[in-house]
Amino acid sequence: MFDAQNAQHQQWLQQAAHARAEAQQRDALVLENKLQQDRAVLAEKFGDDWTDPGKQRALLTNLAEVGAALGYSEQLMSQADAGDYLALKTAADWKAKADKYDQLMSDRSKVVTAAKNAPRVATPGTSRDQQGRYAAKRDAAWARVQQSRGKDGDAAAALLETMGVNL
Repeated sequence: MFDAQNAQHQQWLQQAAHARAEAQQRDALVLENKLQQDRAVLAEKFGDDWTDPGKQRALLTNLAEVGAALGYSEQLMSQADAGDYLALKTAADWKAKADKYDQLMSDRSKVVTAAKNAPRVATPGTSRDQQGRYAAKRDAAWARVQQSRGKDGDAAAALLETMGVNL
């Protein structure tokens, strides 16, 4: 009886080992199919950047840097699939765009600072010299004297203004 039970136990162990081996093969096959699908999706989305080994290394390095900046560990990056790579590529594109914008804004502030420090430009037209301003005041005062029609106060004030005395 012991031999029969032992034989049955050995048979069960062999069946269990056989089932484990089949499950591992099935898992490996599923994983290989998933990897092939991921490669096809990445080749379609990334094009030459994914199919060319040199460009692929550069792309993966860039995506790893972005992933590290977003908090992905190296272990998580090693387990990344096509969806993760596509999301990281989108984030990398956003980061590149933000970096360009930051650079543009820093250059813009330099231009604004340089413009503020530039020498002032004269306004168009001729400026009056001091003698020209005095002549204009004199002419205006003389015109008031002529319009005063004999009022002594207005005439005296205009005459004093003509001489350069300000009251």
